[in-house]
Amino acid sequence: MRREISFRAWDKVNKRMIPLCFIDNMTEEIELPDRSRIAFKYVEYMEFTSFRDKAGNQIHEEDIVKTPNTIWKVLFRGGAFIVESIEKNGVKSFKSLPLVAFDEVCKIIGNVHENPELLKGLGL
Repeated sequence: MRREISFRAWDKVNKRMIPLCFIDNMTEEIELPDRSRIAFKYVEYMEFTSFRDKAGNQIHEEDIVKTPNTIWKVLFRGGAFIVESIEKNGVKSFKSLPLVAFDEVCKIIGNVHENPELLKGLGL
């Protein structure tokens, strides 16, 4: 079985999500599609989980996904991608489950960087 490995990054300075073309460990920089470079210290990486939501979109670490009654945050813990519930019927809940149980029924509604309002008041 082949697993697609890819990353995206959050540009901490310009507050934007950026696709990665190349990770240069020698210079400690990432290269963007326009061939510009950003130092590692200015970005936060998010790995593609190898799962897709019901619309076929790639699910990455730190995405926020929704199932019919629950909003979930995607995390990498203990060597696996999991989802941690954020709310269920308006009540705070902190259940963690394997992402594989939800990938085909969930929908990406944002991520923790571009949509922090989805986490407000929930202690996450």
